[in-house]
Amino acid sequence: MVLLALFDGLKQSLGLNPIYIPAATGPKITGALMCECSLEGVLSVSAKSLLQISTYKPFKTVSSFSCPLLLVALEDDILYLLKGREFVAAAIPTSKCELHTISQSEHFDVYPPNKDYERSVDVQIRFL
Repeated sequence: MVLLALFDGLKQSLGLNPIYIPAATGPKITGALMCECSLEGVLSVSAKSLLQISTYKPFKTVSSFSCPLLLVALEDDILYLLKGREFVAAAIPTSKCELHTISQSEHFDVYPPNKDYERSVDVQIRFL
């Protein structure tokens, strides 16, 4: 996977078209998200984007946020674990951060038209 991402980066730096891989696949199939829960809404992404995703560390900058921040965590999310959201929330002064957990919900459940989309929207509206 890393070699594919590096090769894609090289191609793009030479002005060539990106190598696209599925954004979501099942286990043991090359893709950005590789788990059963990610098969809905399959899209493609440039392989090079995996290099950027792997270095993205939001907790390094959130303590400098000056605006209120809502973190919506999904109890059964196996792509972005609840523990990680709790870690990020702990780095922000409590007066600026609200962590809301949606119980019995997986990663894609909050996207339309899935089962927890309305719950997620309600949380966001109340926050605003």
